[in-house]
Amino acid sequence: MTWKAKRFERHLASEIGEQKARKFVKSCGAEPKSPVAKAKYIRGLMERFENEFPRGTRERVLQACGRECICASWVVKARKIYEESRDMKDFLARLNKIHLGGGHLELKGGKVTGYYAQCYCSSVNKTRDIWSPTYCNCSQGWLRELFEGATGKRASVKFKTTVIQGGERCEFEVALC
Repeated sequence: MTWKAKRFERHLASEIGEQKARKFVKSCGAEPKSPVAKAKYIRGLMERFENEFPRGTRERVLQACGRECICASWVVKARKIYEESRDMKDFLARLNKIHLGGGHLELKGGKVTGYYAQCYCSSVNKTRDIWSPTYCNCSQGWLRELFEGATGKRASVKFKTTVIQGGERCEFEVALC
């Protein structure tokens, strides 16, 4: 997963308008090229984003970014696996085998649980700084797109812990409706 300032700006524009979104992103400075500098830039942008916009806006914008970030061929592959699976447990086992969705997926109490052993977002995992939980809405969107695209069911995703918030790993739960 990689961060794209233009993607963020486009999804923010759908919430607040193009001119305001452009002004906000521009006021955060130019997006650097080096991975560490880029991670620090994104962290600063997220801090401002959190301070200046309501939670619902932040969630919608970043989840839309995550939905766009996932490779379409992965969703197609997951859909094919889902259609060929005997049941949800078999589906998750097959996803784990190819490490799609973190490789640690289980069915517990009717919900999919899983974890990433590391932060997979290459745009932010270059730093050990503690981040706002706002940024992980992007991964929620990524996971929603994966599970909704595969199963055809609506999905909600909750993170219990994340690496960029100081956790040992990113633990999540997916509820399918």
